[in-house]
Amino acid sequence: TVLIHWPRCRSDISWMRCDEEEDELPERYKEAGPPPSLDAYLGSWKALEEFYREGRVAHIGVSNFDRADTEKLFAECDVDPQIFQGNAWILWFDKALVAALRARRVLIQAYNVENGIIKRQTAAPRAYAALERIARQRGRDVDVSTVALRAFSQADVATIPRAANPAHLAANAPAAVATLLPLASDELELANAAMAALMSGRDLPEEGG
Repeated sequence: TVLIHWPRCRSDISWMRCDEEEDELPERYKEAGPPPSLDAYLGSWKALEEFYREGRVAHIGVSNFDRADTEKLFAECDVDPQIFQGNAWILWFDKALVAALRARRVLIQAYNVENGIIKRQTAAPRAYAALERIARQRGRDVDVSTVALRAFSQADVATIPRAANPAHLAANAPAAVATLLPLASDELELANAAMAALMSGRDLPEEGG
């Protein structure tokens, strides 16, 4: 599998030095093609399409593309990306991008599940407690991470979990998560609301509030 990562330098992001970085590149890199600001990724995609058709790679996809670049790629490509790798944030806060990907049957692979959701207990304590309640109802071997990964799985979203502990890694492996009974509709709704709250830092309302 080969992915094209974030395709351009963004002059509206303060820490990026687009013009300076382009000027500092060795001449051999400049001669290889146009700068990223001129949508050079479209040429790279055509090369990946050729590799895919020749059977040299099994899957091709993109990583961290924004909605505009993704839609432009859809308009220009002959082979759709099979994988879109992006921050889990898009699932709740860029639903137009998610809808466009699903319409083209592109697999969404989310990262930032651990740092963006699981490790943000203090950002939204009531939301975290909601995930803990769901986990407790599922048994002693189920934790907040497992609940989150099961919710992603039910939404047909692949994940890139991070774990240093071998036991934790095994417990949250796709095969292990798949053995967990599906979340009921009310549990799934609550889990999604809780994960969005943790990611945004806007906590769930107090019960009865």
